[in-house]
Amino acid sequence: MGVSPSLKLFDRPLLGSLGKCFRVAYWEYHQTQDEPCSLETVVTLLYEYLKAWDRPVHLIGHGLSGVVAYLFACHYPQRVRSLTLLAVSDQPAATWHAHFYLQRKMFFCSREQLLVRIAQSLLPTSEQWRAR
Repeated sequence: MGVSPSLKLFDRPLLGSLGKCFRVAYWEYHQTQDEPCSLETVVTLLYEYLKAWDRPVHLIGHGLSGVVAYLFACHYPQRVRSLTLLAVSDQPAATWHAHFYLQRKMFFCSREQLLVRIAQSLLPTSEQWRAR
């Protein structure tokens, strides 16, 4: 499953390998750049997709997709046979996305300026993140 379309190309090698041995389905959720949405909405949409399946599924998620998979498994444990999470915090709501939207409320600047500010805080000595 994927909730970050720009990172989809990183999923391809794993999906290709798994597809040689297993039946693989890839579910995606696309959201516009500033569209407000709760993870509960995404979990509900995933449920709507999976309710047609006749048996529990193996869910794999990375980052925010892993948070969605985790929340889905918590809400619908009978629909999940196994859960594999990669790079998911023990506090699933503590993502860079949550930090970004909190910062959007606190600062009056564009999305681009805020992303530069976040990048600078992560890589303070990198010249490539300097605002132009």
